[in-house]
Amino acid sequence: MLKLILKDGERLIIGENISIKVERGDSRNRINVMIDAPREVSIRREEGMEKQSALDGERKH
Repeated sequence: MLKLILKDGERLIIGENISIKVERGDSRNRINVMIDAPREVSIRREEGMEKQSALDGERKH
C-alpha cells in the first residue's frame, strides 16, 4: 500500500484516465475525495462492501 500526504486541492493521477482530488471537508475529521474515472471503472467504499456482504450472509441463512 502506498501512503501519500496531499494538501487541500491537490490531485493524484492514476494511469492515464483516473484522477483523485482531495479537499478539506466541513469539519476536522472529514475530507472530500473527488474521483474522475471512466464509467467502466468500479468505485466503491470498503465500508459499504462490508455491510452488503453481512446483509447477503444473513439472507442465505
